Amino acid sequence: MAAAVQYIKDGDCGRFMTIAERDLDEIDEAEKGGVMYLMSRCYFKADDYDKGKAVIMDILKTRYDAVTDLLGDREKVRTLAAALFAGEAGKRGKAEDVQEVQKAVEKDSTLDRLLVRDSEGTLVSRTKLSYVLKFHEAQAYKNSDRAGQALSILKELSFSSGKIMVDGKIEGLREAVDKMTAEIRATAMIWLKRIFV
Repeated sequence: MAAAVQYIKDGDCGRFMTIAERDLDEIDEAEKGGVMYLMSRCYFKADDYDKGKAVIMDILKTRYDAVTDLLGDREKVRTLAAALFAGEAGKRGKAEDVQEVQKAVEKDSTLDRLLVRDSEGTLVSRTKLSYVLKFHEAQAYKNSDRAGQALSILKELSFSSGKIMVDGKIEGLREAVDKMTAEIRATAMIWLKRIFV
């Protein structure tokens, strides 16, 4: 499976998926959760949200305690999977999907830390999974025009710390919260001006 993982590192999901889908049943149980996580990344990259979600939910139901070192550092697969899925759901405005994953990892989300890496793979932060999931829930509310719910969550997060990946860039969590709050308020002001003009 090491050769297939190299395809992922090279950005070639097509070749990785050919091997992963063919060999998934024969993969060592200790590696299966990590491979499933990488498969879900490829599904999301190909804009196949439903297949990606199905794999993530399978991970959270059947591989909850799995760990992986396929990406370098030893990490909990559930943490990687939950953060990945919440980010995808947040972009699409699917707050209920973020809440579904929050519920699935609820008992461990305040203890689990997401390792945030830059594009070179260098570790830049260990952020509480609960913060990451809450941020993406707010993002989902924002993207589905439910500003009030988004602002409520952002207020809760305003004193949180760590780093988070937003639109492919690493940002400080507080800065990302402040930026999203400002965007929501600016949109509300534009909307109000249109009503009263």
